[in-house]
Amino acid sequence: MTAQIRTLEQQTGRELFTRLPRGVEPSPHAHELAGRIAAPLDAPARLEDTGDVTAPVHLAGPSELMSVEECLLVASPAWAERVAGQPSTEDLCAALRDVPMVTYAEDLPIVRRYWRNVFGKQLTARAAVTVPNLYAVLSAVNAGAGYSVLPRSLCQEHLDSGRLALLHNPEEPPLNTLFLVQRPGADTNPDVIRVRDRLRQAARTW
Repeated sequence: MTAQIRTLEQQTGRELFTRLPRGVEPSPHAHELAGRIAAPLDAPARLEDTGDVTAPVHLAGPSELMSVEECLLVASPAWAERVAGQPSTEDLCAALRDVPMVTYAEDLPIVRRYWRNVFGKQLTARAAVTVPNLYAVLSAVNAGAGYSVLPRSLCQEHLDSGRLALLHNPEEPPLNTLFLVQRPGADTNPDVIRVRDRLRQAARTW
């Protein structure tokens, strides 16, 4: 994808994305170009004589899950037993200082947000284990490497089976809100509409 974008930038002679410290942002020229090519790309879906052939619908988003994700503080049952029964969140935070923290990024974005939004304090601990992504965090925590904060959508099955334990159950857990968007003109594609409606319906239980 990166190579294709660079080729397109060379062909148009314009920069399509502004590189940011964490990701990229489309330039005004990119928005203009997307609007110009949207109609030709969607035109095949409007043909009346399509037979039984269904055009693919392309989804993009976080690899973990494209949804509104509720974040949970979890660990393996063995670690959970060591910090169980703490009378206050202050005591829980103190007990967790002796438990290794697992994360997918050294700046601890999800764990820091949990500490700030739920405990009302800044996280001072450092990660003991850093792995490439949230799936690897789940595997490490499930194997007993320590604790972490994970989206419910990713770890619910492990909680239900007892392989993971919930360390804290706040009244209002932090949410990582994402937005479901579509290209202008995509409403003319019935397959896009079906996928969009199915995602909206499924998201009610996430």
